Amino acid sequence: MKKNASKPIQKARFIPGVDYIIMPDKEAIQVVRAAEIPPEAIGGFHTLCADVGEIPGHPLSGFRAGDILPQSLWSSFHRPSCPDPRGFVYDPTFDVWIGIYLAMKDSKLLNLNYEDFLKWGNDHGTRLLTHEEFSSAANGSNEMTNIKGNSRPATSGAHVDQLGRRMISNIGCEDCCGALWQYLSTPHPVNPDWALVAGGYWSSGTHCGSRYRNAVYARGYSYSRIGARFASEPLHKRS
Repeated sequence: MKKNASKPIQKARFIPGVDYIIMPDKEAIQVVRAAEIPPEAIGGFHTLCADVGEIPGHPLSGFRAGDILPQSLWSSFHRPSCPDPRGFVYDPTFDVWIGIYLAMKDSKLLNLNYEDFLKWGNDHGTRLLTHEEFSSAANGSNEMTNIKGNSRPATSGAHVDQLGRRMISNIGCEDCCGALWQYLSTPHPVNPDWALVAGGYWSSGTHCGSRYRNAVYARGYSYSRIGARFASEPLHKRS
């Protein structure tokens, strides 16, 4: 009698750098891409946009393009409070959801002044990060290096620094350091007409890092070297 050979379990392959929605089904859950979040969705996740490579001590070391970002998994209870929960990772240190990528529109980096970034965030139910939240979200990113090529990137994600190291933080945030400065919500320590920025930009080299700040930019002007990253409070705050 011939025995049926068991088939190996195939690992699901997902498209890199996109969001998937988890939907209920009569027999099993469905994982689908969706242009919007249907009310019956029970969760979702984001996939890694590019291989991480080997980074000693990094939680995402060895992850491949298309792998699920662990901190991006959300459910109907554990999720950002903003209308669209896609594109975020959860930072347990501050109980807040952080944008994976720098702010973009039509896949291009946004170039706005501080006040317009505030409005953009408010229109989407999000806000700028505080000084402390940025340091936490950027932890594990490249330090004291900027993006390879020393030029302004057109978009956010999948970049490497001058040493060939992926520019990704421990929780999965892309381009925290050495791509664009990022506006913070923490007030300027001296002049309310100026703003704090964090992380460093594409040619600031050793000035880049999770703890580096600059305080010389006026809030009313837009600068090609400054972008933003947005955060959302959790739907249910941790008790």
